[in-house]
Amino acid sequence: MADASAIRWDQNVKCDLCGSKDHESLRKDERYGYTFVRCRGCGLMFYNPRYEEQYVIETFLRAGDAQIEAQNMVERGVFFGDPEGGPEHQKKALQDYYRFILKEHTGWYNKLNGGRAPDSMFEVGSSVGWYMKVAREDFLKGPKGPLVQGCDANVYSAEAGQRAFRLDIRDGSFLGYNTTPEQMGRFALATMLDYIEHTYTPFQDLKKMRDMTAPHGVLLLKTFLEEMDPQGLFVQPVFHSHHFTAITLRRAIEDAGWKIHVFDMERDRVHGLVTVYAERLP
Repeated sequence: MADASAIRWDQNVKCDLCGSKDHESLRKDERYGYTFVRCRGCGLMFYNPRYEEQYVIETFLRAGDAQIEAQNMVERGVFFGDPEGGPEHQKKALQDYYRFILKEHTGWYNKLNGGRAPDSMFEVGSSVGWYMKVAREDFLKGPKGPLVQGCDANVYSAEAGQRAFRLDIRDGSFLGYNTTPEQMGRFALATMLDYIEHTYTPFQDLKKMRDMTAPHGVLLLKTFLEEMDPQGLFVQPVFHSHHFTAITLRRAIEDAGWKIHVFDMERDRVHGLVTVYAERLP
């Protein structure tokens, strides 16, 4: 628990999806002092008040166990604990999973782009970059080599991915990521795996990712859905700042300029997750 006297708060948080400040309170979190609210304008659920985003980064992602967890993810394929079957088995299983979803990801790009193979990917919330590593090695075969870039708010994750896998991962929030003119409209594949629930600016991030993606590029997004989590397993006020329903997630993606082709609530139903493939509209 953070020192109450040192906490910096966001007060009067507006809805990132529709801009409304008209919310109804759903519950109070006694440990952190957050209040969980639902926007009366669009139904998006989030926390108001909440810790300031930079305070969260400084307190939880640049302190405590963040460095150890990042190194564990590189060396063991898990954030903490001993992986079942040992580290090598876990890392192989992790890469096999990413190869499976990357085959789907590139398959949708092929379908929407006349059979052309993707040559680039940007991943938001990349952690140490296992998916980026697999993409660079296995699928993205551009004439100058694959362009694979990403960012993560955890400085230790970014550094671990740079060091262990020689990946182009920058630390910091995606909204604060300084893009170059060459990156705008450039990326064939966009990736947000277990990310959108963490960011303070989910709709703005979807729009920024849309601007960085080439026309008919493909977004892969995975997150939990509130209606699929009746036991509240994903309730974590500090790290899960937004809770989406199928309705609010669809609206956020579509309003940001994407066309949804897959909204799969079945494959990970036991975990309460949805997988989305969406096309960047011209």
